[in-house]
Order: sequence, then C-alpha cells, then structure tokens
Amino acid sequence: SKKMKKERKNKKVEKKEVDQSCEIKCPVSHPTLPHTLFIRAGGSIQSGCFACGKQKQFLRDPFHYHCTTCDVDYHDRCHLRSKQITHPYHLQHPLTFTRLDEIPVNNNVVHTRSRINFDLCGWCVKNPDTWVYSCSICSFRLCLPCSEKNPLLTIHNPKNHHHPLYFLPRPLLVPCDACGLVRAWETSYTCFQCNYMVHESCMDLPRIIKLTRHPHRLFLAPYLPREVLSCSVCYKAVDTRYGQYSCHHDDCSYVLHSKCATHDTVWDGRELEWEDPEDQNEPEDVASFKKVGHDLIEYFDHEHHLRLEKYDGARDATKQCQACVFPINNVNRFYDCNQCS
Repeated sequence: SKKMKKERKNKKVEKKEVDQSCEIKCPVSHPTLPHTLFIRAGGSIQSGCFACGKQKQFLRDPFHYHCTTCDVDYHDRCHLRSKQITHPYHLQHPLTFTRLDEIPVNNNVVHTRSRINFDLCGWCVKNPDTWVYSCSICSFRLCLPCSEKNPLLTIHNPKNHHHPLYFLPRPLLVPCDACGLVRAWETSYTCFQCNYMVHESCMDLPRIIKLTRHPHRLFLAPYLPREVLSCSVCYKAVDTRYGQYSCHHDDCSYVLHSKCATHDTVWDGRELEWEDPEDQNEPEDVASFKKVGHDLIEYFDHEHHLRLEKYDGARDATKQCQACVFPINNVNRFYDCNQCS
C-alpha cells in the first residue's frame, strides 16, 4: 500500500541521516586518536546534551551531533563549547568548561618561588574572562581564545626542514630558528634530531622573493657567516645564527630579517621559487657604476673616472654630492673626479 511504501521511505531517510558522518572532530576525543561526530535527525536529545545538559535547545534545529565512540550527543553549536575537552596544549589531563568563580581552591599546591601564576591562562599568560577550561588535577587553565586553537601534533613534510616537526606542548621561550624572535604565545614545533625550533607562522616562509627596494632576488638562509650586518628595512642588527633573507650577488651585502622581508608593507606575497628569472619579463637592473680599478669607478652620468678620496676639511668643505645634492662634509670618503673636480 501507499502508506507502507511511505513508511519504508521515511525509515531509509532516517537511517541515512543517522549514519551521515561529518568532518567535525569530537571535542572529547584525544588529539592523538581523533574521531568525528555523526549527524542525527532531530534537535531533541533524550539523554541530554553533553555540553549544556538540556534535551531541547532550539525548537527548529533539524539535527544534532552524536559520537558513537564516546556515546555522547551535542546540540548544533553546543559542540563548540563542550563541557570537557582534551587539548594539545595540555595532553596530560582532560579540561572542564568552568566558571572562574566556581573553580575550587586547590590546597595541595605547593607554594614556591616559581613565577608561574595559576590564575592566568597557562598558554598566553593573560587574565581569562568569566569562563575557562580548567584541569582539576594540576590547576592548569586555558582561556577560550586559546582553547579554539587546535594545532597538528606532527608536520610530516615541512617546507623548510628535512625532518618531521613535532608540536611543542610548551610556550617557546627561546628564539625561533627561522625569525630569531621570542614569542611565547605562538604555537611552535621542534625537531628533536636537529634541536630545531620554529614558530608555526614561520614554517612556510617563502624560499625566494623579490622586493621593489632591491634589484636582485633574495634567498631564505638558515644562517650566515658571522659578521656585523644590519637589516635594510628596520636598520637593526641581524643575528646571523637565525633565518634571514640575503642577496647572492657578488659584492652585494643586502640582508633582511625574515619578518621584515615578508611584512605586508614590504613584500607583495609572490614567491619566486619555481619561476625562471628570464621568464619574469622584468626590466634588467643596471648598476649606476662599475669598478675599473682599485678605488676607481666609472659612473654612468660622468665622462671621467672617479677615484675614492678621503674627506679633507680644508679642501672639500664647499663640495656637494652631484647625485643627492647634500654636502659631503658628513662622510669620511667619497668619489671625486681629479680632472674636473
């Protein structure tokens, strides 16, 4: 009959909805063994939502989430704030969604001279708002913005390193090997084999770039020979033990901090690793002078050769540079024409 066919059809639809998986990770699952939620028809949960504890939340919700592994259910949007999670920032114990004023005082904490403040977020070290994820075993707290970050535990094929990188479950309090900066709040990864540590934001730095302020390509280098160099953007010293961008052309000592070189106001976001320099259709960069001997150059805008001279206050007090029109009395050496002065 038509009624029986309709019932069989409804059962098939219901079964399809029950078995429909999604890409949402169960918040209770351990990050090392994650599993996903399933979508079930109907917004009402007979056993109660694992996050809010209620059977109904929104009357018009057509579905809810169910975890077959943990045997728990969530309303739509409630899974974003589960009452219990296992987070990469604290893999040792589960964290419970708690109000700050409801966290019991732990009298077992041994007071030492340590600078650790258990009232702050254990990752970003900021004062949390009303709600936190708290560990009842070790007094660890995680603010809500930090709880929403779920970094991968392993990066198997990192862009700028030849070994897998593993998530560092502690704030990185030493300089990043890629940028040389200390940013404790940034997610970081490490290679135990090489003692290499890097911020998550520094793992995918471009290998080859070009800036409008320099005529040559710049290459990412993990380190440079020890010498005193300054960044051509911020003019601060460059620590050659950490990553930076440098020019490979002879007689060119142009160097930049990796963060300065890839800043939005400096770099156009274009990576040139797979582009042939001859196919870029860019005008050829020509130097304004070329060396023709020891301390002797040929300048493009002068008919004679220029020799490098040392400034003499009596002889050169009234001279000015023909390129920038500034007096030369504030420099130690300059190029001068002996034929026409």
